Amino acid sequence: MNHYLKRLQINLSQLNIIHVAGSKGKGSTCVQTEALLRARGLKTGLFTSPHLIDVRERFRMDGVPIHQTPFLQHFWYVWDTLHVEEDHETLPTELQNDPTYRPVPGFFRFMTCLAFRIFSAEKVDVAVIEVGIGGRLDATNVVKSPVVCGISLLDLDHVQILGNTLEQIATEKSGIMKVNVPCYTVRQETGAYNVLLEKSKLVGCELSTPINLRALDGTRTGVETSGNKKSRRTTGNGTEVRSAAHKSGRNARLPGSTTSSSAAAAATAAMVGRKRDRSHSNNLQGQFQLGLAGLHQETNASLALSLSRCYLRVKLPAQFGDGRLSSTVLLSSLEIRALEECRWPGRGQTVTANMVSGPVARNVFSADDVQVSSSSSSSSAASAATASSSSSFLTFRLDGAHTIKSIESCLQWYVDVTTARHHKILIFNCSHERNVGQLLQILQHGCPFDGVIFCPADVSRPSRLALPEAHEVAANMGVASSAAVVGGGSKDGSSESGGGEGLPQWQVIMRDAWNLLVEQDEYKKSREDGQERTTGQQPRGGASLVGGWAHTCDSIDSALAMLRKEHVVSGGSGKRAVEYQVLVTGSLYLVGGVLSRCGWNPDIGFEK
Repeated sequence: MNHYLKRLQINLSQLNIIHVAGSKGKGSTCVQTEALLRARGLKTGLFTSPHLIDVRERFRMDGVPIHQTPFLQHFWYVWDTLHVEEDHETLPTELQNDPTYRPVPGFFRFMTCLAFRIFSAEKVDVAVIEVGIGGRLDATNVVKSPVVCGISLLDLDHVQILGNTLEQIATEKSGIMKVNVPCYTVRQETGAYNVLLEKSKLVGCELSTPINLRALDGTRTGVETSGNKKSRRTTGNGTEVRSAAHKSGRNARLPGSTTSSSAAAAATAAMVGRKRDRSHSNNLQGQFQLGLAGLHQETNASLALSLSRCYLRVKLPAQFGDGRLSSTVLLSSLEIRALEECRWPGRGQTVTANMVSGPVARNVFSADDVQVSSSSSSSSAASAATASSSSSFLTFRLDGAHTIKSIESCLQWYVDVTTARHHKILIFNCSHERNVGQLLQILQHGCPFDGVIFCPADVSRPSRLALPEAHEVAANMGVASSAAVVGGGSKDGSSESGGGEGLPQWQVIMRDAWNLLVEQDEYKKSREDGQERTTGQQPRGGASLVGGWAHTCDSIDSALAMLRKEHVVSGGSGKRAVEYQVLVTGSLYLVGGVLSRCGWNPDIGFEK
């Protein structure tokens, strides 16, 4: 990476960089950090991965994807420069003797080079850089002197590369720590935290835990919040100090605060009557609401606040030094507004018919007999309204969660924003490299889904690992290995049951494993009820999404067609429409595919 950057004439010492690693929430942390700094008037750059639809999403300038013209200019500069033939004798000695060296880097390294080129050439004030995989050996770790580092929640992810324990993963993530560079991390499991702590001592950097966001919320009106525990800060020599912010009462003015009681009261008054979004988990009165949905985003926002404030104290001491923006200062209205308005597609995102254009509302959300006019652009708003009135009973909940902890957080959000009257459908896909059985078990036992669809995304990463068998996935879901259970019906009751011909093999495997777990649970329930029920007697109903049974489709379009058919059957012909809440999760590639069908545009959002 150093050699690539030298060829591109990129000097990273001229960039002010915030470097963020982690397993869960590092992207959300990055986007909220960027939003907080942009709100201060700084020119920001943000590099994240993967993208949902357009590769330009990876490179955000002042909060939006880089425009196409400058993107192409920078892309072709990097492409052309790296494709210039090199003289082997002029290479550094270590590369001359390295058989793995390639003059043109692979995809992610190329994207990383491109990000540094864009941010350098565009002269951003600050660049927020998300690690790709791990940290120690990640392409982004070519950054040697970031202003501040962050490590979000650690989880078992990319275990084939990073290790199969949290301690091993923490070792890789801690590789971004640098001498005398402050590092913040959220509360981790003890073993993982100890690894981070030991690495901080070895490197010689201060490791801190952010103060809970709600402890700094001057707009609160006596509402008790959970998780406001004492913040720990540990120096490189292991000395731990306690923040005074949590020693005072929860409504007391914090030490060093520049927010007066009258200002806090005014901020509280401004909160009264503010409309709260039901698509969020946090609906507590008297508190501002994050723009990113889900209770887990509170943790990410707390980390983002610490990173942004640390950056400002280090780089702009005349304005923010001397305790004027310490970790104990109450949130300002500017910071609150930045966190309220922050958006991050595909993470806790809700999509309804009234958000999209008329044709999309008709084709994706509406019943076949709904008439939506789209003859002119001037009627698009009316078209959306017409579609909304006829198809307001279908809502997509989109979240690209793909680790155990992120699936748990995603499911908590989904359960919080749905009710017992809703018809709950799961659309799922995930790489077979992950422990899919555990993810599916969390989903199956955590929510009474009425039906499940497994379908592939439009694109995916290639893998060298062989597909597991359905019984292996089922075993990881907690399915007993007894013949009475495993011998039961492993196919759903639809037309797909005949061996899955023409269907994606991995989706068929997940479907069969899911249905084995459903059948086991049904069998146990029947025994508890004193009823005799043999395995394999699953309800038959064609492709109807009932009873929690899983189906397989060969594409996202087929899955949406199955969903529309189910929606029409249950809500059409004058019947009272059933409210469908569709959770799409397991893969950002899958989420991106569904968003593209809904007409989402990375530059402008939904096209109306």
